[in-house]
Amino acid sequence: MSLETWMAFALASVVLLVISGPTILTVISYLLAQFPRHDDHVARLLAFTFVVLATVNAALYAVFAASAQRALSAPVALRRFNIAGGLLPTGAGVWALLARRAAPGA
Repeated sequence: MSLETWMAFALASVVLLVISGPTILTVISYLLAQFPRHDDHVARLLAFTFVVLATVNAALYAVFAASAQRALSAPVALRRFNIAGGLLPTGAGVWALLARRAAPGA
């Protein structure tokens, strides 16, 4: 396997891992071989690459969550976060109510 092919796989894996949701399970269940042959070095390399990238992704999410928890531990910051969290969906609802819709069949 060429370095360019491996880098393309790694980049595609990073893109899939950044998307939150069940994408990791989808990739593992469809793209990675469950039982690679002992001489299939390409499958082993791709599986190892994906698992390492998934581990780094999970660690980064944990670091981000810890820093967000520290940032929101102050009462003023928590109050602002709650206000913003309430205003955003309220504003989206008002915008949806006021949005003009095209007439049916237009």
